[in-house]
Amino acid sequence: RAIALGIFQGVAPAGAASALDARLDGAIEEMTRRRMFNGEVGEIFMLPTGRHPLSAEIISFVGLGPFDRFTDQALQVAAENLIRTFIRARVEEFSTVLFGGGSGSSPANGLRNLLIGFLRGLRDADRDHQFRRIVLCENDPGRFTQLKEELFRLSSTVLTEDVEITFDEVVLPPPMVPAETRRARAAPRTQPVYLIVRRERGGE
Repeated sequence: RAIALGIFQGVAPAGAASALDARLDGAIEEMTRRRMFNGEVGEIFMLPTGRHPLSAEIISFVGLGPFDRFTDQALQVAAENLIRTFIRARVEEFSTVLFGGGSGSSPANGLRNLLIGFLRGLRDADRDHQFRRIVLCENDPGRFTQLKEELFRLSSTVLTEDVEITFDEVVLPPPMVPAETRRARAAPRTQPVYLIVRRERGGE
């Protein structure tokens, strides 16, 4: 039903967001550039996919805040707000990637904080037990193995003691990419590098 992406403040779409942006004719990049979505921690923006070549009906963006101030708590708040929004909108399943994957945090730590936020929101908001499934996507085989091992580990901890978890692993075929998107991907493109400079006042 939906695709969810975590977005940092002032950071152009990259990775999964960049791939989706190509399918949406640059809508995500324009949204970021025009500040239609500010990316504050926990802020939610829902974009209908309309007639674009995507199977999902909605793309949901959740703010992760400034890149240089990304914390475990910010990730938990973002995940909780996202799942609460989907429950209120009666979206019973969505797919996503690990939020803040390029922030330097390990995949295992990121998954743990993502799950803490999701389960906190589910326990409080999904009282009718309508929500069904979260699909976590990963292209890199090494990162996928780390995520799977951590998910198995977390399933036997106190974090999930009152939750019934069913695992299902699927290897997807290569996506059918429109010709114009293939041409755009073939063109040379440099990835942005961000230098964070912050001035702080001293004691004297």
